[in-house]
Amino acid sequence: MPIGSHPRPHIAWFPTAGILLFAATMLTIVTTLVIWPGELKLSAPLFCTDAQPDAFVVSDTYRVQPGETTTNYTMYCMGPRGDVTDVGFFGPFVATIALHMILIAVIVAALLRVDRIRRRPVPRETVLSSRHGID
Repeated sequence: MPIGSHPRPHIAWFPTAGILLFAATMLTIVTTLVIWPGELKLSAPLFCTDAQPDAFVVSDTYRVQPGETTTNYTMYCMGPRGDVTDVGFFGPFVATIALHMILIAVIVAALLRVDRIRRRPVPRETVLSSRHGID
């Protein structure tokens, strides 16, 4: 190891992947079930064929008993003639979790990279020359 260099920090991959999976799952639950169920349509290219390219997310709300309401979300793929395929909820939901995992990982990696660049030590010659006008 060269003098003055620091060993790279060891990353515990299993806990990091667990935290990433948890964060992505929570983000998907909040966005898909609470804010915007139509987000499931982003996974439509994985589930809809070229013959049925249009994806729709339908919410069915009904009362099980007085005071209790249940809502089910289902994604359907529809063709130009109105033919429909029920894709369900679980597949698009898991695909959306994977999409969120990738998105979170890219954002965290970019932030860590920016932080590493900011913390990089400035060579002593640069500091002296900029303070005293020495070239």
